[in-house]
Amino acid sequence: MAFSHNGDELEKELAQNIAGNTDGDGDATPSRGRGGRRPSGGKGPRDGSRGGPRSGSRGGPRGGKKGPSPRNAQNGGGQPRKRKPSQNGNAGQGSADKLSSNQNPQVKALVRLRHRRARDQQGLTVIEEPLVLRRAWESGYPLLTVFYCNDMMSEPARELLDDLRAAMQAGQTSVKLVELAPGIMRKAAYRDTPEGILAVAPQVRKTLEDLALRPDPLLVILENVEKPGNLGAALRIADGVGADAILVTGDGTDLFNPNVLRASRGAFFSVPAVHCHIGEARDFLHERGLKVLATTPAATTNYTDADMTGPVALVLGCEHDGLSEAWLKDEGCQAVRIPMRGQGDSLNVSTAAAVILYEAMRQRSGA
Repeated sequence: MAFSHNGDELEKELAQNIAGNTDGDGDATPSRGRGGRRPSGGKGPRDGSRGGPRSGSRGGPRGGKKGPSPRNAQNGGGQPRKRKPSQNGNAGQGSADKLSSNQNPQVKALVRLRHRRARDQQGLTVIEEPLVLRRAWESGYPLLTVFYCNDMMSEPARELLDDLRAAMQAGQTSVKLVELAPGIMRKAAYRDTPEGILAVAPQVRKTLEDLALRPDPLLVILENVEKPGNLGAALRIADGVGADAILVTGDGTDLFNPNVLRASRGAFFSVPAVHCHIGEARDFLHERGLKVLATTPAATTNYTDADMTGPVALVLGCEHDGLSEAWLKDEGCQAVRIPMRGQGDSLNVSTAAAVILYEAMRQRSGA
C-alpha cells in the first residue's frame, strides 16, 4: 500500500506543538514562573537548606546591589546560566534533553491527542505498541515523531528504536525521536501499561476512488460499529482472509482511534479502510457488480448457503441495533443469518465477521 498526505500543514503544526525547537518555558526541562521563580506550591528555600534567609529576602540586609543567588553562584553571579538548546528533541542525533514537565507545550500537545477532537482538528493519530508501530513503519506509513522512554521500554520496543536510529543514520527516514520521562509517557499513552514507545502520525484518509479492487473482490462493510476494539479486530480478520478493503459507514468509532490501530495488530496499515456515507457505499458496490450479503437475525437463509465465490461484499451492523433499514430494504442486498441455538440472537460484530469471512475464504479457495 502506498501512503501520502498533505505534509506541509502537519509538519508545521507538529514543529510548533510536538517536535519543534524549544525555547523559554518550552524547553525540555520543568518550566519555572516569571523571574526564574519556582511554580506556586513549592516550599522551602531555593538553596536547598532548611533555614536561613533567602538572598534578597526581607530577612536579609537592604540596600546596595544584591549578591549572586546560590543558584547562579557557580556561574560567576552574572547572567543566569544559559541552557544548551534542544536539537528538535531528536535523541537519535545526540540530544540529551528529556521532556519531563507536564507544563511543557510539546507534552501538552501530545497529551491532547488522547481526545478525538484534537486528533481530528490536527489531522493526527497516535500509534502504540512495538509490533503495531513496526508494521506501520515497514508498510511505508508516514511517521512524524516517535516518543520513547528508556526506563519503560520492552525488548521489542528497544529493538525498534535501534532500527529507527539505524535508518535515520542511513538517511532512510526523517522521523524525529524524542525522549520522555516515565510520568509523561504514562500520561500520553492510551494503554495502562505502555511499553515505552509511541508515535504521532498523520491521518492518511482514503476515498472510494483510491481503492484498487481485484476482478473478484471481497469487501467488508461495517455500519455504526461503536467499539474501537471491534473495528480493529474486524480489520485484523479482513487481513487474515485477504479481503480487498473495509468500508466503514455511520457514526460509530473513528478509524484513527489509537485503540483501533492497536486492536488491528497492524492490519490497519495493510487493509485499505474507507469511511463513507451509506449511500456512497451502496452505489460503489452496485456499480461494480458486487453481490451484497447483509447479515441479520431475521433472515431465512443461512450464511453457508449463500454463494460467496464471486465479487461479494459482506455487510455487518453495530453491536446493539444491527443493520439499518437502508441496507435491509435495499433490493440489491441478500439477507443472511448466522444460526443461533441458544438464547442470544446475534454475535459480537467482530466474531460474526470472523465466522462469515472465513466461510467466504473457504468457498473461494475451493475447499
